[in-house]
Amino acid sequence: MKNFILDSHKLHYHLQRVAEFEKRGDCYPIYMEVSPVGLCNHRCIFCAYDYIDYPNRHLDKDRFLSFLDEASSLGIKSILYAGEGEPLIHKNIAEFVEKSKEVGIDCGMFSNGELLSEKLVQKLLPNLTFLRFSFNGGDAQTYAKIHKPSKRNTYAWGGAFLMDKVLKNIEYATSFRNKEKLEVDLGSQFVLLKENKDSLISAISNLKNAGVDFVSVKPFVFQNEEQKYDKNNGFILLDEIRDLIKEAKSYEDSNFSVIFRENAFLNKEKERNYSHCYGCNFITTLNSAGDIATCLPYWDKEEFVYGNIYKESFYEIWNGEKRKKIKRFLENDLNCKKCPTNCRPNAINEFLDDILNKDVKHKNFI
Repeated sequence: MKNFILDSHKLHYHLQRVAEFEKRGDCYPIYMEVSPVGLCNHRCIFCAYDYIDYPNRHLDKDRFLSFLDEASSLGIKSILYAGEGEPLIHKNIAEFVEKSKEVGIDCGMFSNGELLSEKLVQKLLPNLTFLRFSFNGGDAQTYAKIHKPSKRNTYAWGGAFLMDKVLKNIEYATSFRNKEKLEVDLGSQFVLLKENKDSLISAISNLKNAGVDFVSVKPFVFQNEEQKYDKNNGFILLDEIRDLIKEAKSYEDSNFSVIFRENAFLNKEKERNYSHCYGCNFITTLNSAGDIATCLPYWDKEEFVYGNIYKESFYEIWNGEKRKKIKRFLENDLNCKKCPTNCRPNAINEFLDDILNKDVKHKNFI
């Protein structure tokens, strides 16, 4: 069974970058999340970006390809194509992924899988580190209720046809991966809500039959006060699902894992033990408008946007005065206790806080 670490950080595999940060107080990021488009063909009820109304924005092909050269030269090691919309909507997504690998950047992708044609599978999979499908309903009715496909799709063939289509796309991807003996990992993510909890086991069964390597089960992540989904309605305690976890785990074998993000469920109730944010030195975001920002909860807030790739190079943005000002705020004034509980920098901050804490006694007694 493969060892997937989805519920923590991996900074201990990048100690040289951590040492650089400790020594000079800054470093270039290791990881970036990129939104190729603002559009999406689904309207998932828990969407973190529904409040921006799915803008018709696409990263410019030529500028982004040149940006990848800049990012690689400054030490970006990985890019996740995900963000605001469905990355497969971008007509140049296969070129973006191919270029990423060419310049030495590992890349992953989150997708709902509806637009994953055979042609795209053949172009994408040889160049991806992983592809993770957002699949949040185990039966057609629940799937349609959660994913809320566009009206065009609903009228044309409805939720049942859509779920079957996505599963067939996944089956083709896993078959092609196995036939070509590619290293890419194919998984799925299920956001556990009160509305879909009873269909989880069916989803796991369907996805296992489709050939994925794992299903990751995570709680609803509240990121922004403007999100339309009721954060209280989506709240599920870990103790409520102990039996469900046990049943889901019974589907595991040597080729298939069910990963419950238990720390993410627990973190809903966990108080932060640090005050300020250092994690945004190691990760950053690029949205479909070309803005580079601190992190996902604040990526559309001007006061957290470092700069725009259509106006400046990545080097100029990262070393610019605006980023320095934002960095000072994050590390000295921001009250992290008010940030979303399960934000991506959280585990990084816990690790860094322990390293940077100068008050620990007897440090040499290891």
